[in-house]
Amino acid sequence: MLNRVSNSLKQLPDVWASTAPISSKNGPLSPDPSLPGGFSNCTKYRSQKLFDMNKLRIPEAQRPMFRAVNEAVRDYMYGDHLDPSHDYEHIQRVVNNAHKILQSERIVRPAWTARIDPVVVYLAAMVHDVGEPKYLQKGQTQYDEVENLLKSCGVWTPIRRKVSYIVPLVSFTNEAKHEEEVKGLAEDYPELAVVQDADRLDGIGMIGQGRCFVYGGANQYRREHTIHMAVQLQWSRFYKYLDFMKTPTGKKEAEKRLGRMARFRLEWNEETDVSSVL
Repeated sequence: MLNRVSNSLKQLPDVWASTAPISSKNGPLSPDPSLPGGFSNCTKYRSQKLFDMNKLRIPEAQRPMFRAVNEAVRDYMYGDHLDPSHDYEHIQRVVNNAHKILQSERIVRPAWTARIDPVVVYLAAMVHDVGEPKYLQKGQTQYDEVENLLKSCGVWTPIRRKVSYIVPLVSFTNEAKHEEEVKGLAEDYPELAVVQDADRLDGIGMIGQGRCFVYGGANQYRREHTIHMAVQLQWSRFYKYLDFMKTPTGKKEAEKRLGRMARFRLEWNEETDVSSVL
């Protein structure tokens, strides 16, 4: 599966390449320790930083509603009903993924990206876990939760309706049950395709594996099972993501991240082999 990278995918720009870290006797240092990260000089506390609207090129007229949604989502995602596998830092990474997908796709598919409203993409990426079904209370719907949050933040009606419509379609679980229907909707709404890829990329690779361990400690069902379940899920769930990626950029990055997970699994199985005593 991991050898299916076509020549066209190999030619895509590597928009995930990071700025080289600074070396020190305490290990690699982040060039910007105010950002969340695993570098030794980064804070251990969860990030409160809002998105840089200049970097995202948010139109001036839309900035008040964009900031309002950003602040509301940050408060929501740090609520007691959620855990660190689904928090505001996850939202930061998904918006970052969406931004990088758009950057790359503008180069290789300019006609396709011309149909996309970036503000819809970023807002949908921000609110995609608002009302997430596995955390919802009985009687609530994700559409209503998203619609209410956006309305309270003054999001313009056409944008609000589009975001509220596509967010419940982002879920991998939902698409696996209604594959052809959701695939067709992603063709009609390219913003959906970008947000789906952006969210799924954060579910694989080293960050995806880490989030899987965290969710395993927070979820009651998973706490009744072995720690190895987080690695076993590579086979039963995460490798399926590749066939559901919608953009060439997302597919290329998914291949790379799944390769990292495969290497991790080999080392995990070596370090956890207890056959010499059991």
